[in-house]
Amino acid sequence: MVFVMNNTTILIKRSLTTNTPKELKFGELAYSYSSNTLFIGDNTNTSIEIAGSDVYNTITSASSDSIPNTLVKRDSTGSVNFGTVIANTVIADVRNISLSSGDLSSNIVSFNGTSDIVLEANLREIPGLVSGSVGGVQSIDMGTEIDVPVIDYGANGRILAVRSIPAIIPTIQTYTVSTESLDWVIQHNQGTVNFIVHIKDKYNNIIIAPIEVINNNEFIIHFTCLESGSVSVLFGV
Repeated sequence: MVFVMNNTTILIKRSLTTNTPKELKFGELAYSYSSNTLFIGDNTNTSIEIAGSDVYNTITSASSDSIPNTLVKRDSTGSVNFGTVIANTVIADVRNISLSSGDLSSNIVSFNGTSDIVLEANLREIPGLVSGSVGGVQSIDMGTEIDVPVIDYGANGRILAVRSIPAIIPTIQTYTVSTESLDWVIQHNQGTVNFIVHIKDKYNNIIIAPIEVINNNEFIIHFTCLESGSVSVLFGV
């Protein structure tokens, strides 16, 4: 026997004001116009959202740009902008990183995204330039005259040559004056009139006073009142 139903409409539960139905029978459908959401009842008669505006908006707002809380889709070129990659994420294709051009070279380091990269860079060999020394010695005493290396660069930034020029390493001497006096006579015996002074009184306060250079080995500091303290002198400037 065949039943034929003409002009029959099947309706499901629906509401204009209720956002979520309190309960639905197992497999029963309901639609809320106020929340624009379709629900179905589970085996505990609980309403479960299965479709509606939230799902539609989530799908239609998918983007290839780095936008928070959206689905990811490829753009017309098949690319995606991920923005900031989560820390300690392993890169599928491991890449090697190194320096191999200009005046620097380095070791080769593999990078997979889970740790920092440390490159040990080395300066290429250049005639006249010795690593770790100046003037042929490892350490230099203050006040010593040495040959200082000067590096000449080309227009492209590459090192062209290394040459030397004479220079004096500055030295600092401190002289203490224990007896209060209007004039401090400083005998330094450095053979120069090129120096800078830093004067302090006995309370360690900085003092500014005129200086009279007597000769290459002696100068006098003049005060308007009795002073004692110390003067630090930087020679070779």
